[in-house]
Amino acid sequence: MRGTRIAGTVVAHHPWGLGVLLDDGTTVAADLRFIADDTSVIGDPCRWPVVGARISGRIQGTTPNGQIRVTLRLSDQA
Repeated sequence: MRGTRIAGTVVAHHPWGLGVLLDDGTTVAADLRFIADDTSVIGDPCRWPVVGARISGRIQGTTPNGQIRVTLRLSDQA
């Protein structure tokens, strides 16, 4: 599961990052530290992918409560 490529749609902006609905219907989270390689994006939600945007990334793992976490950073896609 970790490292698996994902594709989905941004469904929400949260103080901690993005809510993403994957193409398989799973809802996942992208922590704001993993939205982009450019760290200036972290503090500027206006530069985050907009709700409705199609994204791709990789699964990072799960939180202790079982929520799937993803990274959208290009440096993590290789």
